[in-house]
Amino acid sequence: MADVAKYIKIFITTPDDAYVAKRIAAVNAIENAIKKITVNKILDFASGIISSLENPEASNEAINSIASAPLKKSSTSFVADEEQLQLLTCTLLAVLQYLEKAKDFNHTVSQEYVLALALWSGLSFQKPIEGMERLEALRIEILALAVKMVHDVSINSRTRIQLKPRVAPAAPTENTFVSFIKNAENSYGEMIDALRFNSNLDGEELDILWWIMSDWSGTFQKQVSVLNPVQKVIASCIEIGSMLRRFPAQAHSFLACKGVNQKEEYTGPELLEQIGELKSIIVEEFNTSDPIIKHKEIFPVFSFLIYEHQNTEMEIKRTLNEWSSRIMLELSLLNVNNFVE
Repeated sequence: MADVAKYIKIFITTPDDAYVAKRIAAVNAIENAIKKITVNKILDFASGIISSLENPEASNEAINSIASAPLKKSSTSFVADEEQLQLLTCTLLAVLQYLEKAKDFNHTVSQEYVLALALWSGLSFQKPIEGMERLEALRIEILALAVKMVHDVSINSRTRIQLKPRVAPAAPTENTFVSFIKNAENSYGEMIDALRFNSNLDGEELDILWWIMSDWSGTFQKQVSVLNPVQKVIASCIEIGSMLRRFPAQAHSFLACKGVNQKEEYTGPELLEQIGELKSIIVEEFNTSDPIIKHKEIFPVFSFLIYEHQNTEMEIKRTLNEWSSRIMLELSLLNVNNFVE
């Protein structure tokens, strides 16, 4: 569980027990409010968190709208206009609690996993918060949890469901049609569901395999083998990303780097230079995407490639494999509504 007593010292130096108890109640209430955010709205919330961490003491609508009422309820003297840091801290603690309680992945797109994906993408491209060690520690703790969740999801969502030996439906103990349906479902329904689930993964893998063998980028209308290393990786990410029916795994990044030195390092500007004339095609393909337009904090790589949004983190050299992982991650957020069950 989130260490509320430790982190509320971000905004108050010496809290007493009563103060801590009230903030714990507020954090729990904020967590309950987060649970009610729909998948379609979760990117707005994640974007608000990321932008608020860029400027912790500035007013942020996404944070204020979810945290003001619970804090006011727990303390009648609370004034939101004067307590932005408190609003942010309590919201971050609620996010941490919410993600910590996420259940084992059940192969469906859910709020907590989309939130984890968005936070991983955005927070990992932020520079450390200077002069606020406790707030930075809280940011890092949330980022580490999000990374673990994304990693677990990428593995668990691709694990085939075991098919048990066929069992004949048991005769109903009661002579009712309801009993017969229940017994038939127990015998064959679970098997059919497993076959359907596994076939979705088989289909995804076959689509990617055929594409790898074809050596052709439909997006760029070029043979992949004639492109330079950066162009190959980005073309492969875009093509493979469009075929994914689940969250990407590390193996997909390796596939996108097939045939190049994936340890070769580039800064963001160097990527743009290597992309060359293909940038116009990337712009045409993605510049009308609402998520990228609205949430540049969550899509830092595409925002840079399309709009050249300046970000000091883009000046850091990263391997082609890391750029590939990040592009694939952002693509999965763009395509999350198209994922199969």
